[in-house]
Amino acid sequence: MAKQYLNVKTFLINFCVLAFALGLCLGLIELALRFGKNVEQERSSITKEWQKKHVKTNRLGYRDNEYGYEKPQGIFRILVLGDSQTFGQGVERLEDTWPKKLEVKLNAGMNSKRFEVLNVSGPGWNSDTQLYELFKYGLKFDPDLVLPAYYHNDIPTPLFFECDSSDRTIVPEDAFLGLDLNELGTYQFLKFRVNRALEKLGRKSTFGECVNKLYESRGWDMEKIYLDTMSLTAKVKNIHFMISVLPVVYELNENYPFKVMHSQMKKYCREREIYCVDLFDEGFRGLDSDEVAFSKVDRHFNEKGAEVVAQTLYEKIGVLKSYRNLDRIHGAFSIQELLEKHTLATDLDARLSNANEEKTSVKLAYNDEVLFVEEVDSQRSFERNFFKKGTQKKEITVKGVFDSRKKTFEMEKIIFDRKSGKESFKEKIKLENGIYKLKATNGLNSGSPKTIQKSFTFKHVGAYGGGYHLEVEEGISFPDPKVLEPLLFSEEYNPAGGMGFEDVRRLLIKMFKDNPSLGDWRKTEQIPKAKILDLFNQKIFFQDLLVLKRYDKGDYLPKLIRLIIEREPSLLALRAVAEYKNFVRQGR
Repeated sequence: MAKQYLNVKTFLINFCVLAFALGLCLGLIELALRFGKNVEQERSSITKEWQKKHVKTNRLGYRDNEYGYEKPQGIFRILVLGDSQTFGQGVERLEDTWPKKLEVKLNAGMNSKRFEVLNVSGPGWNSDTQLYELFKYGLKFDPDLVLPAYYHNDIPTPLFFECDSSDRTIVPEDAFLGLDLNELGTYQFLKFRVNRALEKLGRKSTFGECVNKLYESRGWDMEKIYLDTMSLTAKVKNIHFMISVLPVVYELNENYPFKVMHSQMKKYCREREIYCVDLFDEGFRGLDSDEVAFSKVDRHFNEKGAEVVAQTLYEKIGVLKSYRNLDRIHGAFSIQELLEKHTLATDLDARLSNANEEKTSVKLAYNDEVLFVEEVDSQRSFERNFFKKGTQKKEITVKGVFDSRKKTFEMEKIIFDRKSGKESFKEKIKLENGIYKLKATNGLNSGSPKTIQKSFTFKHVGAYGGGYHLEVEEGISFPDPKVLEPLLFSEEYNPAGGMGFEDVRRLLIKMFKDNPSLGDWRKTEQIPKAKILDLFNQKIFFQDLLVLKRYDKGDYLPKLIRLIIEREPSLLALRAVAEYKNFVRQGR
């Protein structure tokens, strides 16, 4: 009995010693992990305190110097749009953010400042935010080049998108002996390792996989609407437009997991004929990601990363420094022609440098192209004629008239039929009382030419009761897909709101008068009171689809309509879609 007692006692003692040792080991591991975590967090986390200490903004809330809306004479102004990577999240000094580094490089060696790089960006911004800010303040700065710095998370997430890369819990974290397991370093350590193992086994999606899936979803079609609207704005206002694509600072080698995003952007730029710079291919490929990231936890660019961005972009656009009269000649050429040093651009620059007259007239020819340029005081005009190779037969004519004060602006493009030599297409944009009037006619040499007329205002408009929207075209609100999707799939979508019957009828009549394709306003008097609200809501829904069609190049809207038909969010939505499909079928 005594011997048995001693065995139990020995066992208990050994058990307690083992438990104590195990507890001590776990405690030491916890302390080590917590200490390491705290040190790393202190170095890697961008906190409110960090923001308060290092970030200063100008009068408009941008992390940049103060710039006046009026552009100084002789300045080529670049407006950068971006998110936290461009904002400089994690970069302590303003002068170390990549837009400011680029500005310094562009002005280095110049007798006087000739370039300004304005940083219009912010933490958490996406392409929709950037578009809104471009309209709100950006265009007021009269930029010569708009440069979105695209990042992988600028894309919107569409409704019903399914891909979850968030870490899974090992045990219920809120009900384990009353402890908050997320406060335990040992638990976080194990949780991290288990989740990485699940990813390797294919039991859980990685972050890269979800990003790639997003770029193959309807979200990418939504994203293109924002980018297209930026590009359209630049085209109408004769502003140069190019895109830089920033990489995710992670595995900057052949295993880079975000290649789908870069592939989609390259394809987009190629199809839209937009000059793009892929910073992964051109600057970051092969670099140690930890060397250019803020920390292992936070993958924002550090000062070295910002330098790589600035230097890579400088190597692409630094050639602009070679033009002595860039502010006088750039309106007659595309950004790609300027960067590739088109012969007519360099010849015109040289001729203007040697011209001292108050009135300057220049005629230049190169291969099958002839350029006429005339300057009188602040007003400039040009005409570029492109001829069929080896002949005097015109193929394209581009004309422009504008002045440095933007009070005069007119652009015209004419395409000639190759066989007959007659005009087949003409597009003209003219600034009248602050509105850009566009008139485009196709089939001029046919018996039935078709003409499209649009009036562009490019306004950032405050909405009643708060909020804001964009007016790209006069009287037409921009159909923001991120705003529209939740509304269109809501069972409670009710544009009529709390309006009275007569107010709704008056609005319906106005809608029909403004846009006869919506219906005959004279028949509204015959509509019963019980149906007028439903009809109004349906017409608003239908009108949303029509407006969306104006800004979509055929990628997003068909998918949206198919989704509405599949999910049947409401009878209202189905009726509006049926009306829209009938409208398109009739070719109206």
